[in-house]
Amino acid sequence: MRSSATKTTTRGKAKDSSVREIERPEWMPDESVNGCELCSISFSFTQRRHHCRGCGHIFCKEHCNIMMTLPPEWGYESPQRICAGCKIKFQKYAKTRLDRESDIESGVLVAQYYLRDKEFTYSTPLLAIGRRKPPLKNYFLVLPSAIGSSTEFLMSTVRSSSSLISTETTRQLFVAIMQTVRHPFILPVASVDYLLDKHTAVLIRPFSREGALRDKLHKVDPKIDFYKKYGAQAGSALGVKQVALYGRQILEAMSFLQSIRFSYPHLNASNIVVKDGKCCLTDLENSLLGLPPLYIQHFTNAAHAELVCFGHVLFQMAMGFTKAKASIQEFATKMPTNIYDILCSIFEPASGVPPTVTELLNNPFFSAVSISENVLDAKSQCILEDKAKIMLRRARRKNKEMIEQFLREQEEENGTANVGSLRISEQESNKAATASATSSATAPDAVASPKKETATTAATTPKTSSVQPMQGYSSSNPSDPLNPDNRKKAAMRAQMMRKQSSLQRKSSAKLNGASKPAPLQRTTSSPAMPASTPAAPSAPAPPPPAANRATAAPPAAAPKPPTAPAPSATPKAPAAPAPPPAPSSSGPPPPPPAAPMPAAPPGRSALLSSICDPSLGIGRLKKTSGPAKRR
Repeated sequence: MRSSATKTTTRGKAKDSSVREIERPEWMPDESVNGCELCSISFSFTQRRHHCRGCGHIFCKEHCNIMMTLPPEWGYESPQRICAGCKIKFQKYAKTRLDRESDIESGVLVAQYYLRDKEFTYSTPLLAIGRRKPPLKNYFLVLPSAIGSSTEFLMSTVRSSSSLISTETTRQLFVAIMQTVRHPFILPVASVDYLLDKHTAVLIRPFSREGALRDKLHKVDPKIDFYKKYGAQAGSALGVKQVALYGRQILEAMSFLQSIRFSYPHLNASNIVVKDGKCCLTDLENSLLGLPPLYIQHFTNAAHAELVCFGHVLFQMAMGFTKAKASIQEFATKMPTNIYDILCSIFEPASGVPPTVTELLNNPFFSAVSISENVLDAKSQCILEDKAKIMLRRARRKNKEMIEQFLREQEEENGTANVGSLRISEQESNKAATASATSSATAPDAVASPKKETATTAATTPKTSSVQPMQGYSSSNPSDPLNPDNRKKAAMRAQMMRKQSSLQRKSSAKLNGASKPAPLQRTTSSPAMPASTPAAPSAPAPPPPAANRATAAPPAAAPKPPTAPAPSATPKAPAAPAPPPAPSSSGPPPPPPAAPMPAAPPGRSALLSSICDPSLGIGRLKKTSGPAKRR
């Protein structure tokens, strides 16, 4: 069973419906299937067969019940029955066709409007005979307005992608350059103009019935659509002498363009017109309008772009098809030796630098060919103004920047791909190491053997690599610091050790009395800790007894346990402070007493002695008179 969206036929479905026309398919014979291709229901007298007009396959009524208008060239005047897969295909085709028709109509209007007061008349539109599609580029056949003239000319309208031509002065310079650049192997321009309001160049050249060089290789009519006449079939190769002749003519034109500093990285077999037995370069305006070259993906250096283009053209003439990115050495036995040597010097030079155009012209393969055209006077007859030379210099710089920007983007994409592949390979190697360590750990514990020890050591030894482990790194070594699990465990252990040391410091400080002083207790049995007299909330706290201040020991000496006074029913009033001792006349006066130091907080032993009676046993508290009654 196949899905209707993936059905293909030999003639029914084009490779790219957005570019190529869809041809009418051939119907499958009724006896070729016994059931629907989607639901596999068997056909019978009541369950009839239904052919999809879009692909020619056979379905049941339920899966082939969509009515849709098909292309008019198929001959159907009313909507026809199609399947669901063909519905999607024809919807895309209809939208693409409407867009193309709109672009073609606008291009036709521009061409007719331009030719209204020219010496040419509009004849026939050529729908996409080139690689660039409308509205980027349109082609039309035009005829001279003179009576009795049947010479055909090819009119092309090209939309500009550059800001090089934006004023009337630059427009005039563009027209002057295109009319001045003339050479025996460059197709002349009969008329040229640039429409500033539409950013479109209009050029009229003689039309060749032989077509382009690629048309000659494929032996097709040049007026057919680009993808129809070329497709996927390879053309036929040219003879060695004809390759040498065409190569010499192309090199002469390239040498002339380099002499006037005209950048032309757009050389390809479709931009070379074969007319009267010789090759002529065309579409030189692409360099001034900022269009991307065809072989830009094969460029490695902007300075050698034109030589790479010539290498591709030479390969296509010798083989009949375009060169892919494969090495030229794969075709060593499939082409003549002299052509192979030239291609190797262009694509894979031994010195790293390809030959110049002058060196290729001096090659015996091309220099042995004689040409009748006078190419020496072309440079002397091509006289450009200084402003035109400046414009050519700017165009050459813009083409170089475009190629270099493309190469940078390619390097960034390749670098990202290399990093991604490196990361994948590193993760795969880490997974393999983890799997080997797991298998070693889960093996039955038997008597240790040298082989097992070797395997375990190899599995637990961390890999030494110049690449730093990335995210997702795993290692079977418990002491590996790069393992994320080991790092987490080490951090947790350090945090626990810090907490334990902090608790130890706090507990030792409390035992040694280095912590904050403990609050005073409300007892009257100990003179060291007298009970405070209740007072009003707004009254200040009473001062401590004088005895405590007088008998307070310095911080360095250990405090003596105070003696318990006799119990009394009422608390005694605090004694007045003692007067200072009288000065002695027998000797020098003693130094003034130091400022009283605050009493040190009692230690644990002193505190226990003050509240416990050792004569009654351990843990027996002393009798107190109790706290004073509050009034």
